[in-house]
Amino acid sequence: MPHILITGANGFVGATMIDECLKAGHTVTGCVRSKKSGTDLVAIHPEWDASKIDFVEVADYTAEGVFDKIFQEGDYDYVLHIAAPMPDNPAYTDFETHFEKPSIQG
Repeated sequence: MPHILITGANGFVGATMIDECLKAGHTVTGCVRSKKSGTDLVAIHPEWDASKIDFVEVADYTAEGVFDKIFQEGDYDYVLHIAAPMPDNPAYTDFETHFEKPSIQG
C-alpha cells in the first residue's frame, strides 16, 4: 500500500486526509510544526492504527531545504501538501511575512 506524506497534518483538512488514507490501508507520515501536535492528534483519534502513522517536525515551511532530509529519509509514493498559514493568530500582522511568504515558499 502507498506511503503518503501529508503537510499540515494536524489541521482540519489534514486530519481528515489522514483519516481517509488510514481507512484505505495506506501508511501516513504527517508534517506538523511540533511533535506534540502529532502526539495530540493521535490521542484524540483512538480509532487510528498508530503503527500506520508517524510524524515529522517542520517548524518553518519557508526555510530553505526544509524538506530535503524528510525526502532523503522517507520513501513516499504521494505528497498531499495541505499546509497553509491560518489567520487565527493575532500576532500575524504582516501580510508578506505571515501569509504570502509561507503560502508561496511553503
